[in-house]
Amino acid sequence: ALRKDAHALGLLHRTVYVLLSNAEGDVLLQRRSDAKAICPGRWDLSAAEHVAPGEAYPAAAVRGLREELAVELAEAELTEALRPSRRSLEVTTRDGRNISDQEFVPLYRATFSGEVKPDMEEVQDVRYISLPRLAEEMRSDP
Repeated sequence: ALRKDAHALGLLHRTVYVLLSNAEGDVLLQRRSDAKAICPGRWDLSAAEHVAPGEAYPAAAVRGLREELAVELAEAELTEALRPSRRSLEVTTRDGRNISDQEFVPLYRATFSGEVKPDMEEVQDVRYISLPRLAEEMRSDP
């Protein structure tokens, strides 16, 4: 199913999450574009990508990093941090539609210290943040 159909109809679909860290252990977050339908302007993982039919999770992770951040990594550089599991999220889109995002998703991690060049149609900002600071921000503004 197309992404918009999967969301509109609440269909279970495959997605992949990626969290990049620099050599100091800080994690890279992206701020979603204000033009995004789901969670516009919100801070998010380094990358998240819908998996294409027939595509493996690591290949989708590498593709998402390349498309969203111009980050080039090989699949072998990814470590599966969380095995695929079901995740459900009920959200109201920017235009007021209610959607049910039903994902089957793993989390991959990788270390990356190169240059990040966000696709400004997808991502309006990026930043590295320490895990203690991230936990503090999540408590104060979930």
